[in-house]
Amino acid sequence: MWVEDLNNGKFKYCERYTDVKGKTRKVAVTLEKNTDRARNEAARLLYNKIEAKKEKQLQENDTSSITFWEVQDQVLELTTETVKSRTNAARESVKKKIREHITKYTLLSDISSTYILDILEKLYYKKNYSFPYIISIKAGFNLVLEYAVAKGYIQTNPIQKVKIKRKIETLEQREAKKNKYLEQEELKDIIRQMKVIHKTTALIIEFMALTGLRYSECVAIQEKNIKGNILHVNGSWDNITYKKITTK
Repeated sequence: MWVEDLNNGKFKYCERYTDVKGKTRKVAVTLEKNTDRARNEAARLLYNKIEAKKEKQLQENDTSSITFWEVQDQVLELTTETVKSRTNAARESVKKKIREHITKYTLLSDISSTYILDILEKLYYKKNYSFPYIISIKAGFNLVLEYAVAKGYIQTNPIQKVKIKRKIETLEQREAKKNKYLEQEELKDIIRQMKVIHKTTALIIEFMALTGLRYSECVAIQEKNIKGNILHVNGSWDNITYKKITTK
């Protein structure tokens, strides 16, 4: 410990110490006097200050008590402004589904590849969720765990070991895929019938079929986007924020 005289007549008692990460730090307290009694008091205060700083540092570095929900909230809050509202809505939906199977108090350290695989297999093989939805759930886990690795909460991402095999497609499922698409005559028939019900909708369907536009791109078209016989598609209508955003 050493003492520095201050311009205001007081005395600053200083001490160096090594923190929990091995770095040299300095603490100080200011007292009115420079006497043996003051030195003893300064030594006591400095010791308490050093111990308090070390304890705080240990608590900040301790990730053993952090929960999966806490990290999930952290990463979703940070990424809200970096993705479109539809992506945020999809991530919120995935978050809710994951939280149906992971409690609020589940520790991050308890999330293993087996833990995740059990959830995915239950949803896919027993509850018959679609394979694309299962992949989105897996991506939801990965988003949180990659962030946890980057923050130093965990050393490795357990999702890397998670593999789930796609079920064999049945004849009915294959036929259902074929029936998702309209033949040209079927499309023309729908447009003819829709003209009777709602002419504007019929025109939109026909325009989308001829141009290949998505519905959100179609309804986002403004007069300024049309230059002669050229249409500039530069946006998409977001039905969540009710604003025109960039297109895919």
